[in-house]
Amino acid sequence: MYYNPYALPLFISSLLMIHVAYQAWILKTSGRGSFAFSLLALACALYSLAYALEISSATLDFILIFLRFEYIGISVLPAFFILFALEYTGRKSRLSAFGIAALFIIPVVTVILFYTNHYHGLMYQSYELNVEGPFPVIAFERGLWYWVQSMYAIFAILFSNILFAIMWVSSNAVYRKQIAVMLIGSLIPWLGFLFYLARPFPWCIDLNPYFISISALFYFWGLIRYRLFDLLPVARTKLFEELPDGALILDDSMRIIDLNTTARNYLQISQLAIGKPAAEVLDYWPKLVKLLNKKNRKYHVELKHPGLDDPTWFRVDFLPLHEEDSLPYGQMIIIRDITDRKLVEEKLHKLATTDELTGLWNRRYFMQAINKELYRSKRYNQHFSLIMFDLDHFKEINDNFGHTAGDKSLEHLASIFKMRLRNVDLFARLGGEEFGIILPGTSLESAFLLAEDLRCLISASPVFYEEREIRFTISLGVTASHEEIENVEEILKAADKALYQAKEKGRNCTVINISV
Repeated sequence: MYYNPYALPLFISSLLMIHVAYQAWILKTSGRGSFAFSLLALACALYSLAYALEISSATLDFILIFLRFEYIGISVLPAFFILFALEYTGRKSRLSAFGIAALFIIPVVTVILFYTNHYHGLMYQSYELNVEGPFPVIAFERGLWYWVQSMYAIFAILFSNILFAIMWVSSNAVYRKQIAVMLIGSLIPWLGFLFYLARPFPWCIDLNPYFISISALFYFWGLIRYRLFDLLPVARTKLFEELPDGALILDDSMRIIDLNTTARNYLQISQLAIGKPAAEVLDYWPKLVKLLNKKNRKYHVELKHPGLDDPTWFRVDFLPLHEEDSLPYGQMIIIRDITDRKLVEEKLHKLATTDELTGLWNRRYFMQAINKELYRSKRYNQHFSLIMFDLDHFKEINDNFGHTAGDKSLEHLASIFKMRLRNVDLFARLGGEEFGIILPGTSLESAFLLAEDLRCLISASPVFYEEREIRFTISLGVTASHEEIENVEEILKAADKALYQAKEKGRNCTVINISV
């Protein structure tokens, strides 16, 4: 062994490739293609290191020793190159376990034939030490299997070039620089390989490790500059861009890796969002960000957009992205505008649950609400009160002033009560001139005081209809939930009983009743 300055770049590139392999290995669970690339980088490192030791050897025996290690790297390089290209471009799932094993048939045979070459000469028909150059190298006459291995290497490089080229054409422009690094890096070895096969120089030096060193430097730069495995390029088509629904794609680290025009418009973000954390870009929509964390299952929700002037509703579908029989590596989010449907649903719900004349809740909604309130009262021991009332002598208003005047009176009452009641209180028209008020978390005494306040407001607030003043009063019955109340019928019966007693007392008064 001796110092050979020509071997120094190979030693450096070997260390560099080991570092690149380590960085790719760290990302093996989240970066698509990183596992195969780490093995490819290790094979390149072994090839370069062994060749550096080979050209630093002064005797044929030492050269042959390092050549044995060198051929382990040389033989598996094409297989790892193909696996890396398939994995990085998202096509590995098309290759079965048998197909993956088949990629290593030629490499295994190559190693076996090289180690047994002295029996058959299929790799090297003959070899000798060439000392015509600045340092000794091995010179040999190629055997039949040598050409098989060489053709396999040519196929692997060409196949990978084609896959990267297709991916470059079909990917988002944001990722083309990243993919271009892969494509150019895979083209560089062609130069060394063609020089080696053509042998334009009488001196039999192998230039492949030197060009692999250049590739190593190029990939190392790309790893730092473009995060080759950290961000996952996504192949896209014109159909993806022109989808009527928004499409947003996240990687396993919850970063945006692609989105179409519709998604940009819906989410009010730009193409510059690519590569940024989705939680940061969509921080104005906390409900959506919270749902992004449930990334390993398929589901959908309906959300109202918080940042638009007009009410806008979306159906958001979350779809895990994964290869066959593998863990998800990201998720696709489909966003569909369902505003028209939601507006129709809201309109139908309003028709089904509100009183058309007064805008109050109707009897159907009132019964659903009081059932829920009674259930909540029993479960959490939080009692509520109930006021039932109707207009006194309402028939006389219709008879003396007309039904339109009667409707105006009901509307007038509803508007006064809405201003006086809390947001949590539920006010409903139960039919005709009968009304009900549910008061959550309100004691019987407080409910009575409120009922008296409402009664006085109505007595002091006449309705003016066609320049005539219409005065009317109301009678109210008040009750509250308690331990002995078993069902809704009982509390409604208690309130009705109190209302009936108020009428018996001469109307325009409030009566409390807590017994059934």
